[in-house]
Amino acid sequence: MNREQKRSKEEARLTIEKVDKMRENYVQEFTGTSRYDTRNYQLVINMDEINEDEAVNLILAYIKSMAA
Repeated sequence: MNREQKRSKEEARLTIEKVDKMRENYVQEFTGTSRYDTRNYQLVINMDEINEDEAVNLILAYIKSMAA
């Protein structure tokens, strides 16, 4: 479902911050850790210096290595 919400940039920023805080609180409550703690993930990709196609290749290589 695609719906467009008429919000200012400030309203959108505040909404994003609110949702992020809710997600962080949920993870903290049920796991005792932060959702930003990379130790909770098997694969973390820094997208600063690669494009989406390169990220896809990294993900596929990782999946292939896990299947071996």
